[in-house]
Amino acid sequence: MPFERYVKTEPFRRPTVSITSGGYISLNWAAVEEFNVREYRYCVLFYDRMYRRIGIMLTNDPNEEGAIRIRIRNQAALIYAKSFLEYYRIPHRVTMMYTPQFDERLGMIVVDLTENQRPQRGLGVVM
Repeated sequence: MPFERYVKTEPFRRPTVSITSGGYISLNWAAVEEFNVREYRYCVLFYDRMYRRIGIMLTNDPNEEGAIRIRIRNQAALIYAKSFLEYYRIPHRVTMMYTPQFDERLGMIVVDLTENQRPQRGLGVVM
């Protein structure tokens, strides 16, 4: 079998949200920019049990009930959500990626856990 050349691809240009095995909800830089996450320091998490959706409401009020600090690190926004994930029994043994949407009516980022899930892995193409 001949060798295949690996060529590194460009970073994701579309917004993605990952639920990591370490208990974080991570928004890639495209999501940070699209949803203006840098403008906020906190968020409140919501869960829709019927439709299996996570809601992320951005806020700057640290006294908002349920407020969780958003940390900007390495081209991503991180939300430590282990207790949230465990409380709602949201699987996070393996890091999974989802395509988020912004729901204007609800005023929050929505992550549908039933769609677009895929394991996170290294980026690249084989030529």
